[in-house]
Amino acid sequence: MEPVTDWEALSREINKDRRRGKRVNLKFPIEVSGFNRMGMLFAETTETDDVSESGCRFKLAATVERGDVVAIKLLSRLRPDRSNARAELFQVAWRAAQKDDDGWSVGALKLRDDKFWEVNFPPRNPPESPK
Repeated sequence: MEPVTDWEALSREINKDRRRGKRVNLKFPIEVSGFNRMGMLFAETTETDDVSESGCRFKLAATVERGDVVAIKLLSRLRPDRSNARAELFQVAWRAAQKDDDGWSVGALKLRDDKFWEVNFPPRNPPESPK
């Protein structure tokens, strides 16, 4: 007897968006700090490529690995040297396989549910329209 495969159901499952929230292509100036693989503290000023309620993507010169914890401080667009900004802890979810000229592309998830970004996000799954 041949196994029966529901290719349509598999296709829907593969293409399902598994992110916790919608990404928004916003560039926020941030300071990322943490410890590199040698145990040395690093702090870099960079900017986000995109953000969501639960995380962000950015470029980083320092080498971080999946699972590393970094502190991200949201800097003021008007005063990038804002030293009184509150840092939030994020966990590195992924890092690009190769470093490019701008650094490593990194995705990180917030470790707390506090509102961090200065933006209101669209709902993950908009309500279905009546038929």
